[in-house]
Amino acid sequence: MTENTLLLRQVHPSFVQDGKITSQVFRPTPKDENKLSMYI
Repeated sequence: MTENTLLLRQVHPSFVQDGKITSQVFRPTPKDENKLSMYI
């Protein structure tokens, strides 16, 4: 992985307001064991 690597994340529609994603998408939750998911 380099600084140019593009990481994609699915976003639930409830986290989209006025066509833009909210910062909540990038906050890990206890349900996620306080970790963001990603695939490398």
